Amino acid sequence: MSPHLTKKHHTVAIVIICCLIGVFGISLFTRQGNLQSKQLMPHTQKMLANHVKVSFVTHRGRLLKTYYWSTSHSQGRDTDVTDIFNSDIIEPNSGINNHIPLDYQFDQTDLKNIKTLRNVRLGSAITLVVAKIDPADRPTGFSRLIKWLVSG
Repeated sequence: MSPHLTKKHHTVAIVIICCLIGVFGISLFTRQGNLQSKQLMPHTQKMLANHVKVSFVTHRGRLLKTYYWSTSHSQGRDTDVTDIFNSDIIEPNSGINNHIPLDYQFDQTDLKNIKTLRNVRLGSAITLVVAKIDPADRPTGFSRLIKWLVSG
């Protein structure tokens, strides 16, 4: 090997590493900018009182992801936010729908979800069942990469 070729490899490796750092750094910035509460996770009980802890689980009960949802329209523990939460989850590309795990969608027909969405209060924890998307309907290519970068 010539020293010139090694220097090229070194330069290419540094460029690739810088690109990866840039992509993942941008994804972290877009994740926090996409959150309604501007917090990745509430740290204190006072902060948790203004959030709803949403756990996304499969039909078998396996936990996929936890998301802390909040709204600027209401504050304080035990405040009823059922209408706001339900309108947010029904609306496509809304705050909570952007945080459903990749390859999954909210299951509106599941009886557990219907019962859960009858009473949503700040400071509480709820569990939502999500269903796996059919392979033909899953995002592919560039749109899948963008969704992965934004929602994690």
